[in-house]
Amino acid sequence: MLLYNLIIITHYIPHKETLNLQRLSFPMHTKLIHHFEQNNPSISINILYADEDTRNFSIEYVSPHRNRTHHINILICCYHPTANVHQSTTSQIF
Repeated sequence: MLLYNLIIITHYIPHKETLNLQRLSFPMHTKLIHHFEQNNPSISINILYADEDTRNFSIEYVSPHRNRTHHINILICCYHPTANVHQSTTSQIF
């Protein structure tokens, strides 16, 4: 039941106003994560993806802000028989 509740987007709607999303568009490209972090100085983000070629995890973005109050680690898992699926998946995350 807990996992089900974490997935329901309506649980996150009350928090929408707590984030500063000015000058950001969604889905957001990973190269713009630093803008999100600038707008929200208490949050840092790391993004990793599953590399299907090496079957390891690769880093897409590492926040330079390691001492912030809130930290988000995003793991993008996308195993697909066609090559380079992670490139289209990780270019837009939000």
